[in-house]
Amino acid sequence: MRISFKPTSGAILNSLFWLAVGLSGGWWIHSLTNPPLTAPASVVREVVVEKGVPIVRGSSVPDFGVSLDEYIQAQKSKSGEADLHREWILNQAERMVKEKDRRGSDLIDRFLTISANDPRAMLIKSRALLGEERFDEAIETILELKRSPQTEVPPTQIKRLLDEIAGTYAANLKETERYDDLIDLFDLLAQAVPEDVGYYYKLADAFYHASRYDDAAEALDFSLYDSKWGVPSQKLLQKIQQYLALADGEQVPLASDGGHFYVIARVDHIPGVHLLIDTGASVSALKPEIARQLGVDFSDDDTVVVQGANSEFNAPRAVLESLAIGEAEVEDLEINIVELGDGIDADGLLGMNFLGRFRFFIDQERELLFLGAR
Repeated sequence: MRISFKPTSGAILNSLFWLAVGLSGGWWIHSLTNPPLTAPASVVREVVVEKGVPIVRGSSVPDFGVSLDEYIQAQKSKSGEADLHREWILNQAERMVKEKDRRGSDLIDRFLTISANDPRAMLIKSRALLGEERFDEAIETILELKRSPQTEVPPTQIKRLLDEIAGTYAANLKETERYDDLIDLFDLLAQAVPEDVGYYYKLADAFYHASRYDDAAEALDFSLYDSKWGVPSQKLLQKIQQYLALADGEQVPLASDGGHFYVIARVDHIPGVHLLIDTGASVSALKPEIARQLGVDFSDDDTVVVQGANSEFNAPRAVLESLAIGEAEVEDLEINIVELGDGIDADGLLGMNFLGRFRFFIDQERELLFLGAR
């Protein structure tokens, strides 16, 4: 048996009545606890709220000078009205800073002359300075906010912006090779935020790029055993120790191309010979035409067996009077006279019979060859 229920028109009207009462009551309670955010009197009233932020529409723009005056007057009278003015001004400044509108920076500067230690204003100011690439001022402002005894801006939000400013600034300094300024930056941050050992690692890396290896090793003491920074710190320390071991040696700049590294050498005291570094070659080599141009004496009758990529072949040999890289020089060096493979744009190879005379280290990141006495 199926039972059906059909409400009467009176029951429907009754339900709709109580639903309307409930909605009205809920909206009334909401309006008491969440007063509408409106623009100050100085602003043309074409204002809509988008995601909680008042936006002025139309051709009219707010008069921020009047808005700030109204904020000052409201501070002297009703605190609730002052809070409303503050919220509106800071929302406008934040929006304009995000849109890279210079008026946002000007507005927040003027606001801070009234409320010098306002935490949210200081946060907006830091972001405005970052957008204008005024990095030192941005760092100073965000650190001042970090030190202030306020609770409005969460520490995590401050730290995220601090890391963003520091990262952008550091990239700029590295690109322009301003390593002394980079050291100053991370030295400041390591002291200001000692709980973040990542800044000590970055300070060590800055020392490393400035070739201040003792200072770099000392800075790494703070991050070597950290769960996050320990592994990169150990790798950096290994590089630093290699440099320290070769501190009295020769530092030679390299050129790179497709994973190959090249160095400029002097052959029999003639400069400008372009050699490919080949740690897999036991003997150094020159191309036949280069050897002839340099006056190297070799004969097709005096050959040695050379292991090529896929087979062995006979190659003429010669003995150089000297081969020098920077101040590192080897006399009476035996070489092979060989054609190089396709795609190798070099005059010859720098092999292990030269490199093996030294303690050497190739820094691929910085494109440097270090040669130290054995």
